Amino acid sequence: MLLEAFLSAVISALVSPELMKIREEILVKVNNRIKSPSSLGEGALEGDISNFSEEERNEIWNTVVTTFEEYDVSKEIKTCFFFKHVIRIMNGIDKGREYSLKEINVTKDIRIGKCPVCEIRISHYDRYASRHHAMIFIENDDYFIRDICSRNGTWVNGLRIEEKTKLHDRDRIEVGKTLLMFNEKEEAITVISKAEGRKEYHLNEIEMRGDIKIGRCPINEIRIDEEDLTASRHHARLFIKDSDYFIEDIWSLGGTFVNDIKIDIKRLEDKDKIRLGNTLMQFRMVGMGGKDYVTVVAV
Repeated sequence: MLLEAFLSAVISALVSPELMKIREEILVKVNNRIKSPSSLGEGALEGDISNFSEEERNEIWNTVVTTFEEYDVSKEIKTCFFFKHVIRIMNGIDKGREYSLKEINVTKDIRIGKCPVCEIRISHYDRYASRHHAMIFIENDDYFIRDICSRNGTWVNGLRIEEKTKLHDRDRIEVGKTLLMFNEKEEAITVISKAEGRKEYHLNEIEMRGDIKIGRCPINEIRIDEEDLTASRHHARLFIKDSDYFIEDIWSLGGTFVNDIKIDIKRLEDKDKIRLGNTLMQFRMVGMGGKDYVTVVAV
């Protein structure tokens, strides 16, 4: 995605629709500042966001934050993302190995196979995989995969592909007996503004046995304000099943709501809003694949 389009999307997300005029003014000011000679220069807005260095990304985001502070409209915790596409080997001797597609030095395609010249190497022990088995390539900023006359075919999400196939986040690719996963990993930049009483919990960093408890009681892994008497001391729990997060009400007094619907148990999806008493939380899937981490933001 080009930086100009990325900034437009981010600023549109940060400023509510009723402030359309201010939103347009902020976008113009941010763009002018970034393309100024003292910043990244005239051609920066036409650059692919994934190609900017960490220092340049910080400069871009600092420009956004500074401009928002001038307008005093950023009142909430906000997150934006730079996307990084990866292929991860899910089984076999190379299980866990990741290939960042943007970092592979190729001219126009990424080859998958057992041959040493392939950019994504399949173990030579996989006798069902071909030396040159499949190819990943980019068209209009989207990633596609196609089989390249392999002996046993290439499969995406259990279906054998006969022509080029667009890849989506968490697509499962079978090459011989090797299982790969295509991921859009998100590198999050979080801006915490002037609003108070907000906290993030990274679920994979919480010490737990089998679940994450939520409630007013001090022993809960995620604490709700003790003064929120509409929430129970032990209100709900989060747990993982088949790599997905679920939330379950545990006989709370007022119930647990996801996107304003009362639930007993529900699989969580990115940006789901969870309400327990008067406490509103948001579930964020900030990264996917082998290095998953999930953030719950108490708002």
